Amino acid sequence: MKNKIIGLLLAFTLIGAAFSYAENRDCCDKPNWYVSATGSFGWHNDIKEKDVFGHEFKFSFKNNYGGSLAVGYIVDQWRLEIEGSYRTNKFDKVTLSGQTAALSNLSLDDRTLMVNLFYDIPVYDCITLYVGGGLGIDWVNFKYKYQGTTYTISSDTCFAYQLMAGVAYGLTEQVDLTLGYRLFGRTYADSVQNAPISNNIELGLRFKF
Repeated sequence: MKNKIIGLLLAFTLIGAAFSYAENRDCCDKPNWYVSATGSFGWHNDIKEKDVFGHEFKFSFKNNYGGSLAVGYIVDQWRLEIEGSYRTNKFDKVTLSGQTAALSNLSLDDRTLMVNLFYDIPVYDCITLYVGGGLGIDWVNFKYKYQGTTYTISSDTCFAYQLMAGVAYGLTEQVDLTLGYRLFGRTYADSVQNAPISNNIELGLRFKF
């Protein structure tokens, strides 16, 4: 994990250098900042894990919900942004040796800080397609809710990555309505046998200034 964090910090440094270069280009290229707010609905893949005795568990999830806030900078058709997000994934059931048991009041929550890079593709008047990707850090909490009180069972810090694509519609010159898809993934404990990922549909607003 230490090497991944160091690599991530180096990546952030390179992105920041590119950002500084863009900001100090010819004075005719005026800065174009924006802030955005997004809500999401998604589904998490099943997680397969082995305990110390070699027993394999499969955890299934219900649909997840989340949201994000970001601030970014536009250079030509490129956008660089810093994004903070929250996503809650409620457990549905666990399967062991063919036996299934329902899980209730358990959740896996993600709090992330990401650096994203997008490329915008104008297609028609106020309509723009976009593709992008991001790297960052995910603070993961495994929680249990009992009689109205939420308890944190365990927590971890993971490397996170994401891929995004979607469409933006210009409501005005300063405001865009966005609809997109996000594939979000993270590293996890060695006992997890498959990569934990979630698929998300997002709806948001972007305010340029």
